[in-house]
Amino acid sequence: MHNISKIKVLSPGTAVHNKGQTKVLEILETATNLLAYEGYSKFTMRRVAEELGITLRNVQYYFKTKQDLFESVIELRLRKDIESAQEVVDSVGGSPKERFIAFVDYSLVENTTRFIRGLQFELWALANHNEFAAKSRDHMTHEHSKFIYDLITPLIEHQPEQIRREKSVIVLSMLQGFPLIDGSDINIEFDLGDLKKLFREKVLHLILDDA
Repeated sequence: MHNISKIKVLSPGTAVHNKGQTKVLEILETATNLLAYEGYSKFTMRRVAEELGITLRNVQYYFKTKQDLFESVIELRLRKDIESAQEVVDSVGGSPKERFIAFVDYSLVENTTRFIRGLQFELWALANHNEFAAKSRDHMTHEHSKFIYDLITPLIEHQPEQIRREKSVIVLSMLQGFPLIDGSDINIEFDLGDLKKLFREKVLHLILDDA
């Protein structure tokens, strides 16, 4: 079970015991699925309650407002993203290059799932007019870039720190932008072949290039 102690917008005094923590995670999982699969317009506390078969008051016991619930969904999602990526990297246990390739392969698959694609696109859209969504997008971008930076540093520690930082941001942009290309007609029109293989090769070339 994930530790929910860092979720700041839980109503004070709630989710102290295991039963409460389990209920919070059930609420967050349901809310996350609604956001990913049906969009922010369907993301309501009443809808979450209906999906779980509980009363609206039960949801409001832990999250006072829709904004509180949304913030908690984003906080927990970011933590899960980083933890999952770290687990993949740690499971390889090989050279820095093998660990990085494992991360890239994992990201190319994960980012094209309907779930992650939906969450990512919803957050991007909301960021245009929602201050918290914009801050969440920036925070997630920072944390993911930092993860990539730490991952590639053993590979290119001879390169200047600024170059490593720039490369980590570019790699993140490539990986997050991959869903826009995957499944589109552009790979047929431009005869790109195996897109995942192509992206993996280009990302690795970018990292190892000393120029």
